[in-house]
Amino acid sequence: MIAPVTDEGVRQIQICIPSSNWYNYYTSLQYFYSKQLINISAPLDTIPILLGGGSIIPTQKYANNTKYSRENPFGLISVLNKNGYSQDDLFYDDSETIDTTKKKNNMESKSKKTTKLIEDLTTSIEEKDMAIEEKDKAIEEKDKAIEEKDKTIEEKDKVIEQQANDKIQDEAKIKLLEDEIKLIKTKLNIIDYGKIWKLAMLLFGLPTLILIYRGK
Repeated sequence: MIAPVTDEGVRQIQICIPSSNWYNYYTSLQYFYSKQLINISAPLDTIPILLGGGSIIPTQKYANNTKYSRENPFGLISVLNKNGYSQDDLFYDDSETIDTTKKKNNMESKSKKTTKLIEDLTTSIEEKDMAIEEKDKAIEEKDKAIEEKDKTIEEKDKVIEQQANDKIQDEAKIKLLEDEIKLIKTKLNIIDYGKIWKLAMLLFGLPTLILIYRGK
């Protein structure tokens, strides 16, 4: 329903809502009135348009002229009535040919829509969203498991690294001890016991050394 402004300078008009389920074309606002006069806004840049429940309105993007606008794709606005139902027919021709029906140079389309379809679509979308959510949750749990596994591997690597360092330190200590033992053995091998015995004989004499040895 189009409610044109007929008086100059008027920015609000009064219209009669014949039944329930009428909507503002621009805002989708529903008018909860039936067989009543109401005032609606009529700005300078728009024409007041109301959509009645139960209809399906074809739309098409505008252009500079009808030739170019007809090249734009169609859209459909389904306006459900109080019973959740809408239906409409569309007849479309080339706007040039005469007797388009006889020549079959036209298109006829019938459209129907119910809240059942909307509910089914809504349910389907919700189920898909739930499936996606469950999948995301499973992926998140898998990522956590991988993270925990990586953490365990990292801790094991640290233990192995520490054990390797301890082994290196132990080997270094053993090597140092072996070197010290070798050094002591070397020093012991350097001592010339023959020279020491001769020196003792010169200082104390053989009989004295024998007595000292026997005294031990």
